Amino acid sequence: MKRIIIFLFTLIPLFIFAQDMEEIKRDSFKMPVLSVDKNRFNVSEMSFNRIVSGSNEEILEVEFVINNLTDAPMSLYVFVVATHESHFFTTSSFQRPSLEDRDAIKVITPFPEDIKNFEYTYKDEKGDEKTEYLKYPKNIKAGINPNTGEPYRLDERMIFRSYHPFRDIKKYKFFNEIIILIFDENEELQYKNFFKVNPKKR
Repeated sequence: MKRIIIFLFTLIPLFIFAQDMEEIKRDSFKMPVLSVDKNRFNVSEMSFNRIVSGSNEEILEVEFVINNLTDAPMSLYVFVVATHESHFFTTSSFQRPSLEDRDAIKVITPFPEDIKNFEYTYKDEKGDEKTEYLKYPKNIKAGINPNTGEPYRLDERMIFRSYHPFRDIKKYKFFNEIIILIFDENEELQYKNFFKVNPKKR
């Protein structure tokens, strides 16, 4: 009997995770907001820089260090997603936020820069198919090192740098959030964290 109970408890987290992924695909407002850190490595020395490259474009440079906390090297898939998002605010406690604008993400620029990897479809109340962007890749194996075409190799320490062009300066000013997602060689999420962006200009 004890073995059966233990087996059921090991299945529950897998079942819940599968349910969560299905909910995410159906409704972006159900995207889990909790951070994930499996403690196999840590992320440090985070920096954001706003590079002015022209009158119609600015670039967000994201840089951080990944430190291996184990004795063995590992292969990683890494994504950095920069967004400009509109959240629902009210001017008083008596007002209710409007949910008419489903698209909280106004601008999204992932690294690697494959926007289709973050594009999901759903059906609205009328049954019409709609498209929206979620901050979670469909193809995890796309998060490879562009210089090698292979997953990132983490030995003891690795400096990671990504660039995110922003072309909607007049309408949305600049990116205001990023998320870092790091998966292991088995495509299991090992690290996930959100950051508010307030980059230095240079």
